[in-house]
Amino acid sequence: MYKVTLHDGVVLDNLTINGNNFVSATHIDPEVFTPEALSHVEFSGDDPYTLPESADNLVFVQCIPWEGGSAFILRALSEAEIEAAEKEQTITDLQLAIAELYETMGGV
Repeated sequence: MYKVTLHDGVVLDNLTINGNNFVSATHIDPEVFTPEALSHVEFSGDDPYTLPESADNLVFVQCIPWEGGSAFILRALSEAEIEAAEKEQTITDLQLAIAELYETMGGV
């Protein structure tokens, strides 16, 4: 059995693994997989070689209900996705700085 602990403290336990799916015999609300909750995730289980101890910046792929339980998939961000997010944040920061400078100058 495996356990997944999300950054916000939500613990999903008594999981099995089927391919890249975590499988639970109970229903899991997909709403628990927020970007903040997936910013750092810890894994533990029967076979420590199957999963890393932890991972950062995961992405929720899907949660599928089945026979009273759920199966969900998480994946790591690719380097390209990380770079794109960093560039987007830099652009946003620059836009805010320009707007602040414009306001400071009296809206010239």
